[in-house]
Amino acid sequence: VPPRLSEFAILVTAKLWRAQYEWFAHVPQATRAGVKPETIADLHKGRVPKSAPKDERAIYEFIQELYKSGA
Repeated sequence: VPPRLSEFAILVTAKLWRAQYEWFAHVPQATRAGVKPETIADLHKGRVPKSAPKDERAIYEFIQELYKSGA
């Protein structure tokens, strides 16, 4: 998995778990890896990252479903 997608997945998970340390530790890494600031801002505000590329949105949906279903 490319660093951009890995860091994006970490941010999505950090928000779901309300893991503030993980969030703040990985925002700079996600930014350096290429996650858009608008996408990070949407995640931080609890919004669906609509401006994110398709691959990031697919990861977002997968993680949301994974945590909702408990699978």
